[in-house]
Amino acid sequence: MANRIKEIAKLVPSKTVVADIGTDHAYLIINLLISKKILYAYAIDNKTGPLNNALNNIKKYKLENQCEVIKADGLNFNVKKDINTLVFAGLGGLNVIKMIDENKSKLKYIKYIVTDIHRDDSKVKEYLETLGFKVATSIDIIDKKKGYHLVRYAK
Repeated sequence: MANRIKEIAKLVPSKTVVADIGTDHAYLIINLLISKKILYAYAIDNKTGPLNNALNNIKKYKLENQCEVIKADGLNFNVKKDINTLVFAGLGGLNVIKMIDENKSKLKYIKYIVTDIHRDDSKVKEYLETLGFKVATSIDIIDKKKGYHLVRYAK
């Protein structure tokens, strides 16, 4: 598993219920569930190919009863009350802002947002601060010769 995924997993608070927006292959969720760090996960993606990859990987590790796979664009799905942590990893900042802005009401129970923003991360920080989220932890890492800025925001 990539170093970046392991580092993102470290930022996810323990005993939380996570929605991984843009889950792709679900490696982050798999890491979190296998380590028993989180209680439950939702793997969200808007593309069929990545969702099939996620589902196959989740089945490979026999985690189907601990994770739900949902096809949706951003937060445009029925957010369940028990989700308290959102992860946006590998997405552009303006896209993340748009996803959240279109669904602000769904942030009611969200206590943490973990980001690995690939462009415009300072704009995401400014935006999340207007919604009451503050930087709790941030780290910079190098993975496969590429730099990443990872952040956990808390309300």
